[in-house]
Amino acid sequence: MLDSYKLSTIEKGPITAISSDLYIVNIPGALYLNIKNPKSPFEVIGSIYVPKESYKEIIDNLSKYNKRLSYSYGVKGTIVDISYGRYQDNKLEENIKGKPVEILPDNTLDDKIEMITNDWNLYQLANNGEGLEMIVKIPIFQDYQRLHL
Repeated sequence: MLDSYKLSTIEKGPITAISSDLYIVNIPGALYLNIKNPKSPFEVIGSIYVPKESYKEIIDNLSKYNKRLSYSYGVKGTIVDISYGRYQDNKLEENIKGKPVEILPDNTLDDKIEMITNDWNLYQLANNGEGLEMIVKIPIFQDYQRLHL
């Protein structure tokens, strides 16, 4: 998966920065949230919770280009690429790439990531027994208002 990307910055912890706005997120699995109400404000297919220190590193990196960033809000991004387990399932991948996700800080996590998703395809990929490696692009110049779930 990473063959087509040039790593410019590598940080410690569960998130690796590829460049100023691309991040590799290692997800060991996901919880599935089935939302039946079509009026739900859930605008992303996955909420990725990361340790507060890892989130701070992302904001520090992005704030070099956009000074308006806040450490107290989540950031919304787009899934650019994914890699997982034993085999590749192009049909599942097609339903995931290009979809919006959000990255949120969590004080209770220590060197790991948790994800909640309302997308069955993403849930299946993340729970394949070997986890999921996802590249998320976070636009540097975007509205950083936290999504209300």
